[in-house]
Amino acid sequence: VPDRLVCVMVDVTESHQAERQLQSSFVSLQQAERLARMGSWTLDIQRQVFAVSDMLREIVGFAPDEEVSLSRLTSVMSEESYRKVKAGLEDCVANGSAFTMEFEHYRTDGSTFAAEVRAQGIRDDSGEVVSVTGTVQDVSEREEARAQLASLADRLPSGALYQLSYVNPEAGFEGPVEGADLRLNYISGGIESLVGISAQQLQENPQLLLDAMHEDDRAPFLNASRDASA
Repeated sequence: VPDRLVCVMVDVTESHQAERQLQSSFVSLQQAERLARMGSWTLDIQRQVFAVSDMLREIVGFAPDEEVSLSRLTSVMSEESYRKVKAGLEDCVANGSAFTMEFEHYRTDGSTFAAEVRAQGIRDDSGEVVSVTGTVQDVSEREEARAQLASLADRLPSGALYQLSYVNPEAGFEGPVEGADLRLNYISGGIESLVGISAQQLQENPQLLLDAMHEDDRAPFLNASRDASA
């Protein structure tokens, strides 16, 4: 029978706080994905492990308990879209290059939706790309709004119509905003006669729109955009 008992007491307050913060961040991420109709995925290159979020499963139509591999995800794309994504991923893995593309994405039931697909490489301390993270966003409502704006622009005698959003929604409400934070979902061709820059150039580089404004008008323009997005 032991005649001595040794006890060790460990303060795990910080550990529990960190766990709660992690859980809170996870819940916030899930809520943000649901609001944006955006699902996320991660590919661990070294271990060849592919993981998807619950929202991506919902958007594409995968069952909650279905094992989703990268090949399974790309199987619900058209051949042309698959070739584009494959080329983008290969460049991302080799060089860490980020990409963004839009195309019609299939669901598992055969229906389709307008999708914006993004990916970027994650490097380790040595600079080697060790993983790739990406998102698939259902932008059907944005595409419908773009079509409606295009129809209105055809009947507009002068001026231009545009639809603006933020690459990172939080950028619209916190801190300074730059052209890199903006996304011109649609801008009518009439803009070229106003600022001398084509609609395509402005969509590719929204900073050009800010540069074309008088410096005194930029802040009111961005504030009005914030108010409209709130």
